Amino acid sequence: MAEIPPKPSVPMAVYDYADLFSVAQYNELNQSLIAFSDSTSNRIVVLTVPDLEGMSSAEYAYQIGETWGVGGSHDNGVVILLKPRTDDSSGDVAISVGYGLEGAITDAACNRIIRDEMVPYLARGEYYEGVCAGVTVLKKMACGEYSEAVEEDTFWSDLLTAVIVMAIIVFLLIKLARFMGKNGGSGSGHSRGGGPWIFPGGGFGSGSGSFGGGHSGGFSGGFSGGFGGGHFGGGGASGKF
Repeated sequence: MAEIPPKPSVPMAVYDYADLFSVAQYNELNQSLIAFSDSTSNRIVVLTVPDLEGMSSAEYAYQIGETWGVGGSHDNGVVILLKPRTDDSSGDVAISVGYGLEGAITDAACNRIIRDEMVPYLARGEYYEGVCAGVTVLKKMACGEYSEAVEEDTFWSDLLTAVIVMAIIVFLLIKLARFMGKNGGSGSGHSRGGGPWIFPGGGFGSGSGSFGGGHSGGFSGGFSGGFGGGHFGGGGASGKF
């Protein structure tokens, strides 16, 4: 039977079992995520492993979140799992989301974060940058600073508004041209600039920032309160590189 690492006695934010990051990178990412937890109560755990023990990356990440109890009483935990690419196997990445954050961090959002933000770095062996990119977006979504659904709705709403404005302008220009023609006018009305075509900016930042990963040594602190409160229902996404 496949096994995952046992629940740690010291609850940290980063567990680099695959030894992908430097000590400095590890410390920086670990402290950043612990500070994020202290200020928001949302817990993001990054885990790297050399082998998936016969499981899919999605199942492995889920088992870590559920068995370790990543999160708090509001089930607000997130697990980012990374297995590096080797000569005889592809790389794997997964994001598993606790029950309490499934509304803010949807499966579709996780899939997009992996595909568009993380994999471009991971495919080049830039594991630190790939993790940073994913963490940056997940932190914003967990805090409600960015909602993929809201951004998508805003895009279509703004597009519809722009189309309506342009249609009104064209209609008024046609009416004005007919009026001028009936009255022998030689001038044609000029177009008054309607509202701009508005497309939401935003998007997901690539976030090199102050994150990193690293070995499991040299840390100076862990999650206050430890693990044990989080529950996971299988929400999230996974991918290969």
